Amino acid sequence: MYSFFWTYKVTKYHYDQANSIRLHGHITRRIEISDRFRESIADQNWHDMTYMIIEKFHDGKQAAIYKRFDEKGRMLPAGVTYINSWINETVTVCFQLMESPSEEKLSEWIEQWKDLADFEIVKVIDTKEARAKTLL
Repeated sequence: MYSFFWTYKVTKYHYDQANSIRLHGHITRRIEISDRFRESIADQNWHDMTYMIIEKFHDGKQAAIYKRFDEKGRMLPAGVTYINSWINETVTVCFQLMESPSEEKLSEWIEQWKDLADFEIVKVIDTKEARAKTLL
């Protein structure tokens, strides 16, 4: 059942746990949407892929990484969105979650940092999508 109808040019979306639509990385408004509409959006594959970037710092380069970040920022190419990151307790490995239209765009970003760390790109999906793939 629809509460109301909006027209958006949707370039990125996903659902949070409350089934709100996230557009452009922000919850715009909680709306009731039908299952049919939700499935039609999912079938169109409009969203960017989500990637876990595993960044292994070169020995002794942690300070240089933070210094470059403070001076130049994250230096993401257009279309790549940073979501969140976590670092292990020894501050030697960073796990960054990002959205990107392609691995090539991520490679452009890695070029800015490869002198300070080694990178592994892992395409990831959420548990709901994994469950759907598994139970087909």
